[in-house]
Amino acid sequence: MHYHFRNKAGLIDAILEFLDERVWRPGRGRLQAAIDRDAPLRELIVVGLWPFKMTVFDFPWGAQAQGFSFQLATSNDGHLRAALAAVKDPHLDLLKDAVRRKLPELPDEVFEQRWLFFRTEAFAGQWVRSKVFRITQQGDWQWSPETERQYLIRYLDYVVGGLTAPVGDDIPAQLRALGASDNGAPAGKDGGTAH
Repeated sequence: MHYHFRNKAGLIDAILEFLDERVWRPGRGRLQAAIDRDAPLRELIVVGLWPFKMTVFDFPWGAQAQGFSFQLATSNDGHLRAALAAVKDPHLDLLKDAVRRKLPELPDEVFEQRWLFFRTEAFAGQWVRSKVFRITQQGDWQWSPETERQYLIRYLDYVVGGLTAPVGDDIPAQLRALGASDNGAPAGKDGGTAH
């Protein structure tokens, strides 16, 4: 193995090349086809999530590929993060642009925040929760294809609902009712102003 790949970085690059060939490039092709036929928002998100969430159903190594990608994304090694970004980001950029075009009425800052919520959960949420449940032994949740399907259905409802929700402007008043100042910081004796 060392002779063939030369080192750990070479092995990781070979795995990423394999995933690009089997997952990311086909995923971009599917996504582009959905964009070309002006698919509705939910369909765009389903197609766009395939490399992140659906490979677990389509390949016997899908779950390991998801875990591997998450480990690279959260690595302290900049080379590993950059190598993953090189295969993942073209798909993600295409998806973001397509979703943004479906939501022209959202202010940019609102869209960016909602996109961050979507992206974080898409890439890390389920893995982080699974690890926390295992480590802390909370609940009796067990992964299965059915629990994953149910999670994905609920996640799609959450994403579409969140992306298309009206923009609220009453948050400061609600926070004030909870004792926070207009800027969202806890109110103190001075009304929440910083010194």
